Amino acid sequence: MMKRISILIPLICVLTIVLWRFTSARPITYYHYLSNFETTENDEIIWFWTYDTIWGPLHSNDYIGLKYSPHFFGQVSTCKDRFISFQNNGHFEIEPVFNAPPVLLPESYPHLIRMAFPVIEDDDGRLMTRIVLRGESGFDVYQYPMGEPSPEPGDEGRRTRHYRQVDERVIYVDGKSEVCGVLVGRMTIYSSGDMYLVDNIIYDGARAANGWFDEDEMEHMLGLVSDRNIIIRNNYHNGRDNGFWAHQEAAIQWHSITINAALVALDQSFTFEHQNDDWEAYQGPMPDDRGIIHLKGSIAQYRKGYLHRSNHLGTGYSRDFQYDTRLMESAPPGLESDEPQGVSGNYDILNLFDGPYLLSAVTVRKLIVRAGVEVILRGNDALHVSDTLEVNGTVEQPVIFSTEEDIYPGTIRVSGGLFSRAYFRHTNATSMVTLRFRADSIDFDHCRISGEVFVGGDVRFVSNLFSSPVELTSYDQALVDRNVFEDGLRIKGSVEDGEVYNNTFAGSQHNTGLELSHFRSIEFVNNIIAFNRKGIEQHYRGEPILRYNCVYGNRGGDYIDCEPGEGSISA
Repeated sequence: MMKRISILIPLICVLTIVLWRFTSARPITYYHYLSNFETTENDEIIWFWTYDTIWGPLHSNDYIGLKYSPHFFGQVSTCKDRFISFQNNGHFEIEPVFNAPPVLLPESYPHLIRMAFPVIEDDDGRLMTRIVLRGESGFDVYQYPMGEPSPEPGDEGRRTRHYRQVDERVIYVDGKSEVCGVLVGRMTIYSSGDMYLVDNIIYDGARAANGWFDEDEMEHMLGLVSDRNIIIRNNYHNGRDNGFWAHQEAAIQWHSITINAALVALDQSFTFEHQNDDWEAYQGPMPDDRGIIHLKGSIAQYRKGYLHRSNHLGTGYSRDFQYDTRLMESAPPGLESDEPQGVSGNYDILNLFDGPYLLSAVTVRKLIVRAGVEVILRGNDALHVSDTLEVNGTVEQPVIFSTEEDIYPGTIRVSGGLFSRAYFRHTNATSMVTLRFRADSIDFDHCRISGEVFVGGDVRFVSNLFSSPVELTSYDQALVDRNVFEDGLRIKGSVEDGEVYNNTFAGSQHNTGLELSHFRSIEFVNNIIAFNRKGIEQHYRGEPILRYNCVYGNRGGDYIDCEPGEGSISA
């Protein structure tokens, strides 16, 4: 007896220690590169090719086009099931993720307008607004009539308004804008129209030649947001008229552009002006190589934009994209996110690999959840899986299912047919999460489930903690081994081959520790059933095999309509 009790207490104590991990949501500036579409409006693929190197996380909701040998050193993910390749020999430091959930750009940022000072009007479209960052002294706002030539940076004249710099600032331009200069502090510039980059935009202390800075020492951060496009202006500071070859490479004041910022083009693209298309009135020289885009920051755009064309034997810019790793933990003012990534709708395959995710009304044939992911469920129709559910947590990185504020319900349903499968490994689920699984094969391995569980199929439970009632319906095999059930287990169905070994059923004040409603052949060996409303209660005329079970301390009786069996111990 004492030996049995010494086993019971450590088992309960160890399995009831649940460590919940909460992860902050990630804003769209987190990604080194993010897009909704990888094609132009004419459905032309804009390729990643040999000279493209992406150092940080990259995600597209579209097919990603790979040509020759691009290099990717961060996590690459796409909502599609494959890449589009042309002689692709790309390098991936991390295995790409396919069938990822979409990352959606909002149509606009109304909250940034509410945060903004100043708010700059364009006189009903009559004025272009230029913002010149002046370092520690702040910034100047200059406006000139729309349709006049854009002045070269430094030629704005005296028609400017000056604002001093503050630590955190949002500027909103209701109309089109131009930006250049040196930033001190943290700022977001938001434009309802196209935003033009007319010269370098760098942090104080960064190298003007390539935008490099020591991230550990850098305090400044800039967000450039447009409801439309972010466009590199075709002027002489940015390499107009084949500036890269017309001047010495070191003469960077006449070619190339350096950008320190997180760029967000909500409805269109990050691109460049005057691409020498046949239909354009302006035609540049041949070639028209304007230099290099040195960007240390991030790009988020609705539709991938051209940065180099084959027109005129080569038009535009090569790319030097560096990732500001501070964007993994921080964001420019107003672009922070405290909301998890929302996922809803119908999918064939969905691969949750990052998170946290908020799932609402999701229907999917096959769902894969990778180690360390946190999933928040909204409502009793939060998630419906029609075939396969694979949840692949680890000891170090369990998968976590919870609900909003852990006070609203959330349900995971699996309703599969032949060969369907639900597999939970190292998974934690909070008390408001209900699991309703009916599949050909159901497997729980080293999980900690606090909510109610209803499962039907061939069942395998190994080394789990269940804190709420569990209902198991099986018509063939059921293996239940080394689990703790704190609120009882009810067995239904015509179990042909049932094995319930080495489990602890203890502490249920309202339920029977082990309730047998229906079975054909089932064996209970070396289980502890103690301190429940009732111990073992049988409602079926069959005879279960009971051996070496320790049943004691149950208020309504230890054995109800069944015999203790061989080697049983009671007190």
